[in-house]
Amino acid sequence: MPHTPTPYTRRQFLTTGLGMVSTLATVPTFLMSSTRALARTEPGLSSLPGVPDDRVLVVVQLSGGNDGLSAVVPYGMPEYYRSRQALGIAESRVIKLAGGDGVGLHPNLGPIVDLVEGGRGAIVQGVGYPNPNRSHFASMDIWHTGDTLEAGGGRGVGWLGRAMDHSLDPKHPDAGIECITIGRTAPMATQGQRIKPVAFERADLFR
Repeated sequence: MPHTPTPYTRRQFLTTGLGMVSTLATVPTFLMSSTRALARTEPGLSSLPGVPDDRVLVVVQLSGGNDGLSAVVPYGMPEYYRSRQALGIAESRVIKLAGGDGVGLHPNLGPIVDLVEGGRGAIVQGVGYPNPNRSHFASMDIWHTGDTLEAGGGRGVGWLGRAMDHSLDPKHPDAGIECITIGRTAPMATQGQRIKPVAFERADLFR
């Protein structure tokens, strides 16, 4: 029987370790090892019968609230515990990382430790942009567009949409990259000037 891809839920995505965690601080030394491991093909992730071999970029956007200082805990910084006397994750509960330089993971993030320490996952810290906009909604637009200069806090063409626009062949304008999103509406990041995404509210409707 042909292979039928199964969609991931947010919980499955996190618990199977296919994640990258972001927060604010400095980048630990183990981040560099991830670049060396990306070229290695994992068992079971090569071509599958019944699944096209075309190159497909999958972007998983986990929208929602996340306390970065509780997900990636700077247990080596005394200021963290002085500022978070009630919310701080006790150092005894923090999952220590090899080469973590005083930064560890929340005790519920154990499944991704092997990926991080094996160079197949990374904690990227200090991600931001100069003079950040304090509006939640405008900031989301800036993240989606990758542009802090457009009027309205970055409203316009998304970073993925822009990449897809550039993929168009002038001789074959209808043969550009296809973009399919799962969700009620397509994220702004996928909106291009010429390429427009197709949104399916549920993954089973796409199948």
